[in-house]
Amino acid sequence: MILDGAEVSTSSVTAADAGRLAIVASDTVAVGNGSRLVSNATGRGGGGDLSITTDRLNVFNSSQVSTSSTTPENAGALTIQASDVAIVNNSELSTISNGGGAGGDLTLDTRRLLLRNNSSLTSSTFNNQAGDLTLRAIESIELLDGSSLFSAALGTGTGGRIGINTGDLTVRNASSIGSFTVGQGDAGNVEINAARSIELGALGLISTQSIGGTGGELTIDTNTLTVRNSSILTNTFDPDRVDPAIFQQFDPELQVLLLLAILDAQPNFTPRESGNLTIRASDAVQVVDNGLISTSGLGRASSGELAIETRQLTVDRSLVATDIDGSGNAGGITIGGESWWMSGRGAVSPLKRQSGVRGMRGQLRSTLPGCESAIRGGLRLVRVVLERGATL
Repeated sequence: MILDGAEVSTSSVTAADAGRLAIVASDTVAVGNGSRLVSNATGRGGGGDLSITTDRLNVFNSSQVSTSSTTPENAGALTIQASDVAIVNNSELSTISNGGGAGGDLTLDTRRLLLRNNSSLTSSTFNNQAGDLTLRAIESIELLDGSSLFSAALGTGTGGRIGINTGDLTVRNASSIGSFTVGQGDAGNVEINAARSIELGALGLISTQSIGGTGGELTIDTNTLTVRNSSILTNTFDPDRVDPAIFQQFDPELQVLLLLAILDAQPNFTPRESGNLTIRASDAVQVVDNGLISTSGLGRASSGELAIETRQLTVDRSLVATDIDGSGNAGGITIGGESWWMSGRGAVSPLKRQSGVRGMRGQLRSTLPGCESAIRGGLRLVRVVLERGATL
């Protein structure tokens, strides 16, 4: 146990790389109450790898398990194998590189993963490639109460890939999964495979987002997907159209880095587009109670393609859209499966928010038998149900 402000670390302050740190415990590894288990490089060498093998890993109460580098060399990899992993109460697992090197990969194999109360699992970098996040949880992954799982890159850096394989995925109460970049770099792809279900609720978010670069691809495969008062998005923003006030939530040092990345991206920006969003759910997709599934572009950026393949799509008081606000082009929407059910002002539509500017509105397509004629003129199909102000 590493408790009450204690620290276990390997570090380098010279040109040599930091050493490898391996923790093996048959029962439990606990890092709590402001403690740290870290591998750091602060001289000219790279970060060392950190691995943990145990039955249970608990990181709690503002504690940290991480690899980092403030040098031009790469941060070390972080690898965890444990039957149960709990990261709670403002704690984190992370790989960080802010000296110009690449971020280390973070790989976690477990049965159950829980992140609760503003805790995080992250990979980040400045002016290089962020490390990949690879999570395999046989039973479940839960992100609750403002927790996050993300890959981030600033400046010319590119976001790392996020790969998630699990049985059930839950993202609730302002928690999020995503890859994002601020600057000239592109966001990484996000690939999620949940054998049974994915549930987003109470402002949950899954996204790829880029300010100045190209948005990453977002792919979701599951049996049942529920998006309730939550969002699944791919976004790309023209840096000229970004309000710096959106960064006020971050600490002052990070605010400065974000603003510098945007200023650097502005003269080099060429029209980009958000990543494509693909959802495959063998049983059902339910977008309800102010839910949103969308690709979008702001300013000169375009939105990517949106495709949903499912047996039954339900959109109730919610929106499924490709969206542009500016001169970019809106991507098309393709819906495939057996039936659509829309009610309570639910809508499926490509959107173009500004008239009088260049930019193409995308097309709505369906592989539902006979649905093309229904879209073009007169809903005559039992399989397409619209109620209480719903629109196509």
